[in-house]
Amino acid sequence: MDVRDATDQARDNARAAQAADDIADRGWARIEHFLDPADRTALANAVRASSLREARTGVASGEQVRSDVRADAIAWIDHATASSPIARWHARMEAFGVSLAAALRLPAPVFDAHMTRYAPRTFYRAHVDAADDGSRRLLSAICYLGDRWKAAHGGCLRLAARPGASCRADDAIRLEPLGGSLVLFTSRDLEHEVETTHVERLSLTGWYLRASA
Repeated sequence: MDVRDATDQARDNARAAQAADDIADRGWARIEHFLDPADRTALANAVRASSLREARTGVASGEQVRSDVRADAIAWIDHATASSPIARWHARMEAFGVSLAAALRLPAPVFDAHMTRYAPRTFYRAHVDAADDGSRRLLSAICYLGDRWKAAHGGCLRLAARPGASCRADDAIRLEPLGGSLVLFTSRDLEHEVETTHVERLSLTGWYLRASA
């Protein structure tokens, strides 16, 4: 590991510790400028160059396209065959997860992710990421890849203010999809939704999973 890599790792360790405090306190955390502009641009270009398909709802044999519920397009990431920018991001998120889990006193997790594109006038209605008892998802993680977000662009993430509450309640938290930022939240008990976007909205969406037995 060279000096720059060691410095970047130390910065991510500090960010993970702060994020863990925020998650323990309120169930979510946001790290602005997690990605530098060059990395954000390279990742956005990689997503645009990938073959994405309509996202599905449900689990296993119950999966189906429900454009009235979610209208994004995705491609799951195989870090062994991914493009260089995506593979580097995936490795960084794995390392970040180890630091995050240590700060939260959790076992080291497995990281799984997909590329995500919302076309203009698309959305994802209210849901919980770990909706069934068999889900291994512990924490959800979203890296936003847009540029110069404005209020008129829409596409905010709405998070319930507390576990078990509605993300459509008046006290819900609205987080702008700021390019380069990372948002983390608990997967099992925080309802959330993506408001209708009026411009292309790109992200890398992942989950820290409980290791299988």
